[in-house]
Amino acid sequence: MADLPGLPELFMVEIRLANWEVSSRWYRDVLGLLPILEDQGRRFLLLGAGAGRVALKEGPASGDRGAVRLIFQVGDVDAARNRLIALGNSVSEPTQSDEGYREVRLTDPEGTPIHLFSWVVGCER
Repeated sequence: MADLPGLPELFMVEIRLANWEVSSRWYRDVLGLLPILEDQGRRFLLLGAGAGRVALKEGPASGDRGAVRLIFQVGDVDAARNRLIALGNSVSEPTQSDEGYREVRLTDPEGTPIHLFSWVVGCER
């Protein structure tokens, strides 16, 4: 998508966490996101997620966690699922959408819903 002057650009999605250390390790080591900026004193971690960014900040959650979910595209949903299970995570069985993708679901250590999906060959968007 081309940059359009005057339109806002999403910089990051921030998740407030009760246990910043456990969750930040999980997002780095289990989900595999890449650290961009870390401020341990302020309990803040900015992670790269492809073209997007996820920020983890220690503090009380605002609102209902069910209102937020993170959705990541992966090359092979089965391989991603197997890797996550091998690391001790509970991951749903893959489901096939009538919209042309397969997905699995899991949660981070604090219950934030996470979906991983890959397009079915021939249905890429």
